[in-house]
Amino acid sequence: MPDTYPMDQFIHADIFFFVSTIAVTLITLGLIAALIYIIRILKDVDHLTARARVEVDSLGDDLDALRNNLRAEGSAIRRALRAVFGVFGTKPKVARRKPKSKSE
Repeated sequence: MPDTYPMDQFIHADIFFFVSTIAVTLITLGLIAALIYIIRILKDVDHLTARARVEVDSLGDDLDALRNNLRAEGSAIRRALRAVFGVFGTKPKVARRKPKSKSE
């Protein structure tokens, strides 16, 4: 039976290449599907970061307006508090800034 031995090797090689081709094809399709989902996720993340950037800028503008408003109306609020606490006979504690030391 030495004649069938080389033929068996070809049959085994054909089976191996057939199975390998199917496995590589399935793995490739799985990777393509995973990449499609990853691309969708990255697009969503990009959209969310763009929206967050706009909202943070808007929040910064609002905080700037609030700070300016407090600076403009701070003395009026202080006078109103003094008037209210003056009726009750107590003096409100006003936060004072500490002078900066030379090391700062």
